[in-house]
Amino acid sequence: MRLTITESQTRTIAFLVALIILVIGGIAGYIIGGLLLLLSIEVALLVAIFLLRPILKPRLGHFKTRLATLVIFGEIASSIFRGESWIVLLLNFGVQQIGLPPIQPTEPHHQILLLTITGAVLIVLTWLFERRQILTPVTTIIAEEDEPFQEPDYKILRNRFCKFMYSYLDRIDEETNWSDNDYTSLEAEIEMTRQHGKSSIVIADLIKAIRKDQKSQSFLLIGDPGSGKSVSLRRLARELYEEVPKQGSRAVVPVYINLKEWTGPQKPTDEDISNYVYHHLLRISGRAGQGFLKNYYEKMQSNGLFFFMFDSFDEMPMILDFDDRSDQLKQIAIAFDTFFKDLHKCRGILSSRPFRQPIGFRGHRLTIRPFHEKQIRDAMKNWLLGEGLDADQIVRRLLIERPHLAPALRNPFMSDLIAHYVIHYRDKLPSSHYDLFNHYINKRFDEDTSTLEELKLTKENVIDAAIEIAKNIYNTPDSGLEISTLILKNTINDPQIEDKIKAMQYSRIARWGGTSMERFSFVHRRFAEFFAVCALLKNPAMIDRDAIPSDSRWRDSFVVYCGIAPDKEVSQLTEYAWKIIQENAQRLVTGNVQEARPAIHCLRFLRDA
Repeated sequence: MRLTITESQTRTIAFLVALIILVIGGIAGYIIGGLLLLLSIEVALLVAIFLLRPILKPRLGHFKTRLATLVIFGEIASSIFRGESWIVLLLNFGVQQIGLPPIQPTEPHHQILLLTITGAVLIVLTWLFERRQILTPVTTIIAEEDEPFQEPDYKILRNRFCKFMYSYLDRIDEETNWSDNDYTSLEAEIEMTRQHGKSSIVIADLIKAIRKDQKSQSFLLIGDPGSGKSVSLRRLARELYEEVPKQGSRAVVPVYINLKEWTGPQKPTDEDISNYVYHHLLRISGRAGQGFLKNYYEKMQSNGLFFFMFDSFDEMPMILDFDDRSDQLKQIAIAFDTFFKDLHKCRGILSSRPFRQPIGFRGHRLTIRPFHEKQIRDAMKNWLLGEGLDADQIVRRLLIERPHLAPALRNPFMSDLIAHYVIHYRDKLPSSHYDLFNHYINKRFDEDTSTLEELKLTKENVIDAAIEIAKNIYNTPDSGLEISTLILKNTINDPQIEDKIKAMQYSRIARWGGTSMERFSFVHRRFAEFFAVCALLKNPAMIDRDAIPSDSRWRDSFVVYCGIAPDKEVSQLTEYAWKIIQENAQRLVTGNVQEARPAIHCLRFLRDA
């Protein structure tokens, strides 16, 4: 029968062994040289035990660093006892400046002091160095599989790929950076769940959350639209790309994939996900990545040398019209779970908004927290800088005079729109979400009049085209929030459609790119929702009330629509929602949640609208 030892038992054994070593070392030192030698030995042993801890409690990538530090500590300790240490000279220079007597390296008491200071400084420096690493290098690769990663070409091709992917992220940010404001300093806090019934903990940002948990195979990042999921993921990816060249041949390479660009099967398996990632990377990386991916992708995947970062699960084309508890959604979520848990050793993260989140995905849950009061005020002060406006007063007025907009203040995206609005109107506050978007869109095109004139367009022309495109996106099944420009040209009878898309792109309202220049998307899903609302205002007959109980892609637009539509239209929607709720009242009372899903969606709609 094979004996197995758990991690907690290993820690206990390690503690007992360390304690025995300290006791024996102390006794031997006291017998041989008295109290001073005992103290010297104990200090040296404590430093050595800390630095060699990865042997007893593995921490990937730390052992080499600590072994090198231990060698340095031994050399310094040896020179201290010989009285030849540069540390003595340095410390004596310092103590003499403040009028203290110099340290005598031949004095036993001073030797113990020097040994203690040196050990403490090296421990702190080692700890700080290790804390900088977000992902530690892989150490579990068996010898015969490690050979490809020792090839000279591997590091060259890998670093070239990383450099390209870093620039690719810059390009995405440039294409999707709808605002001139900087979000970097305002990154939202992360709430990390803990096991065994322990309460959640709040961590400063996503990078610190990933650094803190080196064990979880996968993470699930949850946040509302506009909360900063994509910004946080791309910032994490950049930090990881910068780490790769410093960590040798076993460094973990990040891969960022936005799932709204998904072009794979409608019902993907774990293998389909793997194939999609490979072919997607081949498409976007070109020559910089093809040699690297063709030679090393499968080997790296099987040995855990990728960190996959999947953004926008809820915006996958086939997900948009699924009920958030549907079997189809669960099957796709399980495919991603299997991709991480069973297919290979790679770790990674999957992000989604709360609605249509991947039920069945077992990743360690990380939730982006809404802005708290200090962050709201800091964001406003940052965005109103130099405008002569009192940020605290504006926040106070919004909370008192526009309580229905208070949740918008806690969302970075919406809070930025509010800042744009009050900068323009000064004392006037917005009445609804629609006011925020309408003002911002018109302001953008007004600022870019010269570009519109060059393209022989008017602001109204471009806004009408954006409304038509949004209508197509929402009415085209399985298209997702990114749509082929070929479909747009075939469905919108407008010879100037390309010029109008160029105008939207220039004004940073839309993105014409993705993996190729043949894909169109609005830079943020909230803009798509706004233009869809405009389509409803122009033609209320378009409203399909069944989108509320079915929780389809039109549902969020209906929420915004209710804030500005005529009372008669709003009443018809609310009465329809109540009718569905009443029809399912008995199912709700008896707890038959699955069959009462339409009523639950209606209740949620009424709450949000």
